[in-house]
Amino acid sequence: SYEHFVAGTTIRKLEADLRTQERSLVLEQFTGSDGSGGNIGATGSIELDAGRKFPFAFALTAREATLIRQDHLTAAVSADIDVNGTTRLVEVTGKVSVVSGEFNIDRLPPAAPPAIDVVEVGREEGAAPEPAAEAGAPRPPRRLRGDLQLGLDGPFFVRGAGLESAWRGSLRVASDGGPWRVKGVFFPRRGTYQFFGRPFDLVNSAVYLEGTYPIEPTLNITAEYQRPENKTRLRVTGPVDNPVVDLESEPDYPRDEILARTMFGTSATGLTPLQTAQLGMAVASTARRSESTFDFMGRTRNRLSIDELGLRENAKDPNQVELVAGTFVSDRLFLEYSQRLGGARDAGVRAEYEINRHLSVETNAGAQLRPGVRLNIKLDY
Repeated sequence: SYEHFVAGTTIRKLEADLRTQERSLVLEQFTGSDGSGGNIGATGSIELDAGRKFPFAFALTAREATLIRQDHLTAAVSADIDVNGTTRLVEVTGKVSVVSGEFNIDRLPPAAPPAIDVVEVGREEGAAPEPAAEAGAPRPPRRLRGDLQLGLDGPFFVRGAGLESAWRGSLRVASDGGPWRVKGVFFPRRGTYQFFGRPFDLVNSAVYLEGTYPIEPTLNITAEYQRPENKTRLRVTGPVDNPVVDLESEPDYPRDEILARTMFGTSATGLTPLQTAQLGMAVASTARRSESTFDFMGRTRNRLSIDELGLRENAKDPNQVELVAGTFVSDRLFLEYSQRLGGARDAGVRAEYEINRHLSVETNAGAQLRPGVRLNIKLDY
């Protein structure tokens, strides 16, 4: 078996079939299992010719193989990749499809410790360091170039820091021998963001990578929270390391009024002293990152093997709370069950089928729900 402790990769049941053919070493077959139903494979050959820099050609495959198992990131992929070249030039091409995965912001490892300047004791200031021992003639640098297509084709979840979302998208990762450049776009298939304790739905959002070096994602995120009397809209735009955050509402209100109506459903002039203090603490809390010490919903969701589990306000009565559980039955079909807590325990079932990025069909059933079919249209602008 093979294990990579940093990535969390574990490959079991490794088998290889090698043979020699004239001046070549041929890999007839190489297979392995990830232990979760996925598998990897490879075929190819290398010519044992030093004058030609040992030319080689290999075809690598993966089928729903979980190759990353970290606390903050898991990913299962299917891939077809060709690796060709010599000891001086390697070219990588192919397609990689992420069939399922999860990225958890709250579980990110701590940042690396800062670099420490080293002062060499016993050497005079300004003196040049001793030259390193010669290791023979320098070798020409090995070049690596390639063109890879990466797609989030299955449900890929981004969770933590108040975010609960599923994403799709595609990337092109390419290099002509220099820096690798990444270009593409990601869209949320569905999702909510807890802002001031209220669930904001992600709408008309995207994360762009423009192929710049170093890599600098650009955000264009919009999330909305609807109350019967007003709608609050949160916009996050610009580079990921320095985004601009705007808060808007319909009807248009000043920022403190928006926050008061979002949190308490009333005007800022009508807040009690306790609510005014809570509003001040909520504003201050946005300046620091909150960390979940006990993710009860997340652990329960994993035990039930479903994709979403949480609490939300009832669409018709914001004072009522619902328990919501949902899962992707297939890549395009999402099934959701909701149960009102307290009082009348009304339950409902909703199904949403994604036709393409812009169109989906939705239907629901329940004691308090009107049966029917709804066509949802999403436009990016």
